Amino acid sequence: MALAALARAAGLSEESVDDLKIAVGEACANAVIVNEETAPDVPVKVHWSHEDARVVVNVEGAGHPFDSGESATGDGLAARMEMSVALLESLVDSCEVTERPGGGSSARLTINL
Repeated sequence: MALAALARAAGLSEESVDDLKIAVGEACANAVIVNEETAPDVPVKVHWSHEDARVVVNVEGAGHPFDSGESATGDGLAARMEMSVALLESLVDSCEVTERPGGGSSARLTINL
């Protein structure tokens, strides 16, 4: 609910607010899944910023980022992550999943105003 209120206050349309809520939920689910392998007690963090003419949400987890070069055949997690990245890319203007300095991963979701 807080995310939706911030997005509306920043000027996003209701359709973009809905897309952002789905994308953040998906990114959080991914972070929880990869955290289970490496650091199940470390919380997932969500950071919000309103930069110039865009809204940026960073979802950070302790697990390693999904490598799109990993084979999606025969590995349920790799296949799920590949589909998830495709979903994220369809919901926001930019989706960057990277490794954070010091370990862990970050999904940077951007919607232009």
